[in-house]
Amino acid sequence: TDVVCFRYAREPVVGEILVSPAFARAYAKQHRLSYRQELARYVVHGLLHWKGYDDRTPRQRDRMRKMEDDLLA
Repeated sequence: TDVVCFRYAREPVVGEILVSPAFARAYAKQHRLSYRQELARYVVHGLLHWKGYDDRTPRQRDRMRKMEDDLLA
C-alpha cells in the first residue's frame, strides 16, 4: 500500500496519513518522475481520502486525479 489514511471522530478533527516513501521512490523511478513530486502526490492523495473522497471506481479515480493535479499545481 502506498497511502493509508485514518480519520478519528473527535473534535478537533484528528487523523493520520501514512505514506510509503519506498513505494513513491520505486514508482517515480519506474515512470521517470520526480521522487519529490510523487511523494507530494501521495500526501495530497491521503488528504483527499481523509476528507472523504474515494477512488474505487474509474470515475472516482479520475475525479481524485484531477483534484490532485489541481492541488499540486
